[in-house]
Amino acid sequence: MPPESYFTSAAVCRRGHVATSDLNRRAHGEWLQHCTVCGAEVLSWCPHCGTRIKGRHIAPAVGATYAPPEFCDFCGGPFPWVGREGRIYELENRLLATEGLDPAIAGMLRDWLNALAAMGPDDYGSAKEVELWQRIRESAPTLWENLGASEH
Repeated sequence: MPPESYFTSAAVCRRGHVATSDLNRRAHGEWLQHCTVCGAEVLSWCPHCGTRIKGRHIAPAVGATYAPPEFCDFCGGPFPWVGREGRIYELENRLLATEGLDPAIAGMLRDWLNALAAMGPDDYGSAKEVELWQRIRESAPTLWENLGASEH
């Protein structure tokens, strides 16, 4: 008998469309290779560490609404559908984990990431946003490398 409260495993396409929030309920052999919305590959495992994608929470009195996670709950790696805010989080996480970075550069990077996070949709693609992303890339190229493909 399953525990009272648990998480299922999910399958989500690379663009974030949910194929199923509960792989256990899919009929055996009924498996989606590609998304029916956009045609992208469907994933059921973290591309960084191989852990299942966290699915729906099954518990008494919990609704069935499901949104796929942006990061793996085991390794912290971003899923391919992570959005702009998630990319900023990823860079902040990398900044915190980077040893030996000059404190002045680390402070500037934090300020720039905070400025990007504070921008609204009207600022996306603006000259100011592009300038901040370029500053980050030029000031800390190793922080920027493999963005979205963290090594874990």
